[in-house]
Amino acid sequence: PLSWVQRVHIAHDVADALNYLHNYTSPPHVHKNLKSGSVLLDRNFRAKFSNFGLARAVEDQGGDGGIQLTKHVVGTQGYMPPEYIENCLITPKMDVFAFGGVLLELLSGNVKEKLGGFMDPDLRYEYPLELAYSMAEHAKRCVARPQISEVFMILSNIQHSTLDWDPSDELEWSRSVSQISDRR
Repeated sequence: PLSWVQRVHIAHDVADALNYLHNYTSPPHVHKNLKSGSVLLDRNFRAKFSNFGLARAVEDQGGDGGIQLTKHVVGTQGYMPPEYIENCLITPKMDVFAFGGVLLELLSGNVKEKLGGFMDPDLRYEYPLELAYSMAEHAKRCVARPQISEVFMILSNIQHSTLDWDPSDELEWSRSVSQISDRR
């Protein structure tokens, strides 16, 4: 199973790639089919995008990314935002919406996981609770479709905090919670 640090690095790599597509290509590009299955990992667990068959260039409209209309809605159910399904609007924010789903999958270890019992049991409580909560909140915010540059900056902060994290602190916390539960 992937460790907490690996999951954070993967999330950061994906946000970095989206930030590049949306803000450093001219014109901006939208992946349009971002999902966990289109994120490949190399032998060092660095994330790379694949599946650019649906990608589109969109003209930038005043710093908020571009907008394009399409006649054919294609993509993976569960990763497509309502404005794309209902109004055929292609914008960079549709990738941000899909990225929220990828973040939730990284946290839960499951596709389309319900919120109860959310964290992946393979992590065995070996993750910083505050940072996991922060990452989950951030995934939830992606549904509101903030700019990917904002998403990338927050994930950069989570990644830096993860590098400073001492797993023994969390292990001690986990043991004390377990002892309290055993007393009841």
